[in-house]
Amino acid sequence: KCGSHWDNKGFQDVDCNKHKNPAFICKMPRNGDKLTYMQGKAITWHEADDNCRKLGGKLFSPKNKKQMDDANKLNWSKFWTGWNRLKSGTMWKDLNGNSLSEQQDIWAKNQPNNHGGNQKCGSHWDKNG
Repeated sequence: KCGSHWDNKGFQDVDCNKHKNPAFICKMPRNGDKLTYMQGKAITWHEADDNCRKLGGKLFSPKNKKQMDDANKLNWSKFWTGWNRLKSGTMWKDLNGNSLSEQQDIWAKNQPNNHGGNQKCGSHWDKNG
């Protein structure tokens, strides 16, 4: 129920608690919405969300293919995004409540698929990274 980017083609949904990424990107409103990339030990989506909030930001949620491509150019291969469907159960939303359509061009092929019935969070993953 979380999302992950795969093979530089889009995001996929993954389990928020079982899947762990070694990085996350915070969007920092106090710094003109500057993106801050944090890397360290692999953590869950909830841990990444908590860490961003402690820093005064929110997990970055690319809204379209251009924003996703911009992140890819920076060689950020594995990171959590703010996209999730934790509260709604069905609709993908960012941490501000904005919706993301499952038809948007940032999803990887055949995603989101809710494999196993518990994929509610968004993650970026480049298998080459």
